[in-house]
Amino acid sequence: MFSGEVIRRCLKCRIDPLCEHPETLDFEFEPLALVAKTRPQMVVAALTLLRAYHVAGRPKDKDINGQPLTKFAPLGSFDDWSDWPRATLVWLGEPDPCLTQKTIRDADPERQKHGALLTAWRAFKGNEDASISRVIEEARIYDPKNESRHELGKALLAAMTEIAGERQGKPNTVLLGQWIDKKTGMIINNLRFEKHGSHADSNSWKVVVPDKPQGP
Repeated sequence: MFSGEVIRRCLKCRIDPLCEHPETLDFEFEPLALVAKTRPQMVVAALTLLRAYHVAGRPKDKDINGQPLTKFAPLGSFDDWSDWPRATLVWLGEPDPCLTQKTIRDADPERQKHGALLTAWRAFKGNEDASISRVIEEARIYDPKNESRHELGKALLAAMTEIAGERQGKPNTVLLGQWIDKKTGMIINNLRFEKHGSHADSNSWKVVVPDKPQGP
């Protein structure tokens, strides 16, 4: 399992044996021996594919059969790999290997907790900034005339507790504050925490929809 910044450096590979006990499968060849024996041919084949894409002009709009290509996002700091080996595979009609990063991100427990807290905070507080202590106290108030807000408060408290645990029967404000401070500015589900000053030694936070990045 991968988490945080390491995800952008990973691709996920998976072999589906189509059976319940793959360890019992019997093959007529030894995979490692076959790879060692045929490595020169495989290297030549791989280089031939790369050269074919290069000679074709490294097209980004159509694949090898002339079919339209879906534009894929670049992979920062891996530009050469993205523009050539990765693009060659897509040009040949193979799936984009970087699509596997989504499954890695979706399985990241830190990202799941972060996203749950952002969503719950935004649903409960909207565009209003407040300290963690104040938000917790508001979320713990039960108003029988506003059951829907009570449910939003319960969801927010649960998300906070999942991250920071409890202290004296409510989410640990110290650990939660440290966690939010560390995550400030990071965008998950098109939401992020922003710090809006402090009052009485308590930071004030807001969950916002970030502005779209501006071009040069």
